[in-house]
Amino acid sequence: RAAEEEGLNLSIALSELVARSVESVDILLRGLRETTLQQPLDNQAHLARLSAVSRERIYGLPPVRALIVIDASGDIVAFSRVHPPPKVNVADRDYFIASKEAKADSLVIGTPTLNRINGEWTINLARRVSGPDGAFLGVVLAAARFAAADDAPADKDAVQFNRDIRPILADACFHCHGPDPAARKDARIIEVEVKLD
Repeated sequence: RAAEEEGLNLSIALSELVARSVESVDILLRGLRETTLQQPLDNQAHLARLSAVSRERIYGLPPVRALIVIDASGDIVAFSRVHPPPKVNVADRDYFIASKEAKADSLVIGTPTLNRINGEWTINLARRVSGPDGAFLGVVLAAARFAAADDAPADKDAVQFNRDIRPILADACFHCHGPDPAARKDARIIEVEVKLD
């Protein structure tokens, strides 16, 4: 009985931790989207500024490895790690497709993917960038990395992403709010609500 209670308490604590982390990243993405909309995405000075601003904004959010601005064709145009960004197209990625097809302003959480730039497993959180007329202009993206099983701490009680957090996302998020349009509830990709006592 005590073990069940401890497991339940850990599950609740991890759920709150995940919700707060997602909310923090979403606030970051909303701000980046507003900055992105200040100038056209073909303005090179603006793209250099976006890269610099993105680099500054990720300090203090350790799981966020990079902030990325992607244009309507799927090309990375601003990247927090380096400017100019690497020539990478992500038009085939689930978060890009879901953001492009989204009718509402929603946060998209992609399935874990192998990053094409650095080879790390990442979870991508994205928001659609739309023009004043609602036209799709691109995506702002946060690439997050959590400790994987092979780089887990030696302390078996320490929180590990694959063991402790991934199952929560799989059970509570991906089936209703993931990239599969047929499985989404109410046609929403994801909406994050944090309710704390």
